[in-house]
Amino acid sequence: MKAAGDTLYCVYENDGSFGQRMLGCFTINSRNRSLSYNGDFGKMPDGYWQTYMPYPFMSPAGELTVAGMDDGRVYKPGHGLSLYPGQRYLIGTGSSTSYPLSMYVSDIFQLTVDDYIYVGRQPKGGIQAALRTDCATMEITEIKPLIADQRYPSWIVNTGEMIYNSREKICAYAYRLFPKIDFFDLDGNTINSVIFAIDSFDPSTIDMADTETLNPIHFIDLTQTASHIYALYCGTTIADAMSENAGSTIYRLDSDGKVAGTYSVGIFIRNFAAINDTTFIAWTGSQFLFIKI
Repeated sequence: MKAAGDTLYCVYENDGSFGQRMLGCFTINSRNRSLSYNGDFGKMPDGYWQTYMPYPFMSPAGELTVAGMDDGRVYKPGHGLSLYPGQRYLIGTGSSTSYPLSMYVSDIFQLTVDDYIYVGRQPKGGIQAALRTDCATMEITEIKPLIADQRYPSWIVNTGEMIYNSREKICAYAYRLFPKIDFFDLDGNTINSVIFAIDSFDPSTIDMADTETLNPIHFIDLTQTASHIYALYCGTTIADAMSENAGSTIYRLDSDGKVAGTYSVGIFIRNFAAINDTTFIAWTGSQFLFIKI
């Protein structure tokens, strides 16, 4: 989820979508603490969608931009809720890379017209990394491998969320299976690595299909305002988190990783987006909530 001004963008699936992800658009009414659904981006008259896995992000000018997570193609909104397919790709057959990459991309941020950073991964369970693409030359460079523990380099173990602070030019990456957030600059230099709890990952689950089900999930989501980064923390298995007494924790962080506040929420939250430094829109898995901290 991403909030921009009075608009919330939310990527979701439903039981009948068979893996197709939709990009929903909502108008935020902060005074009434409500959302108005405006529709989904990219649906064509024949019922198909212009991109199978849309990922929304904002251009440096503050305009909505969308990329396909499964092919890296960049789209611009057209008339209404249509998407106009552009000629830029974050990754493709003509890309220049130092090692093989799958076509999957996530956590995308645009620095300039042709300069993008994102999370990409190697095929066949290889590593994942923060990457940078110059769309003018299709050169892809590695910023930093995203590995919580060097003993377990596979991307399967190191899934998480990355965010980019354009003011400080610092990235933060929060791991799902490790209680850790890495802060680094665009040259890959580590600014800080913050540990929030005791490591709980069970390496015997690496080759199991349900690795995330069998281990506690630590960080679920990241969001930011102009002044702070916010991390959504779980700290238990998803099954336990969905129990009636489960809650969530929100950490307020400075751009260099210093904890500036810790806030308990009495309900399990799956995603959230900051409206400002005190108000968030949260998704519980069944409903949207406005949360004050």
